[in-house]
Amino acid sequence: MSQRPAAAFDARRQLVSQLRMLREKVGLTQDELAVALGGSRFQVSRIERGRLPTAPELHAVLGALGVDADAQVPYIKLWERAWQPGRIRQGRLGVHRADARTSPASTT
Repeated sequence: MSQRPAAAFDARRQLVSQLRMLREKVGLTQDELAVALGGSRFQVSRIERGRLPTAPELHAVLGALGVDADAQVPYIKLWERAWQPGRIRQGRLGVHRADARTSPASTT
């Protein structure tokens, strides 16, 4: 059996943990980051609790936290390791396929 799902889970957990630590280091609350993103605290909270952000969300979060383009590379690499294109995700409204529009290739 492939170890890909476990490696992806570890990468996701590491990424969301690093995003939370970065937010705290910058001195923003979840509410303040949400305002900067034009979203809600719920959106920020979901990411920090382990939901993998979409590629555009990741770029927006990093930009709002003041991370310049060169410094974003390690976060993007973690995101790419965590991303599992085509895997079935269990959503609140049922099972659906991961949306190809949020894949790394569509954002570059």
